Amino acid sequence: MDEVARALDEVGLPSELATASATVMERWGALRDTSMTIEQALAALHAPANRGEAGP
Repeated sequence: MDEVARALDEVGLPSELATASATVMERWGALRDTSMTIEQALAALHAPANRGEAGP
């Protein structure tokens, strides 16, 4: 998604959605094979990148 964001920037189109998608997918990568509630998943996705905690 970072590549998509750069390509959009290069042609003067909004890249925020691609950038946001890349951020969420990066955070989700550490969580995708874990078991957690929706509240824990959302809290973890809101956490800074590289934190990778599933919540309480």
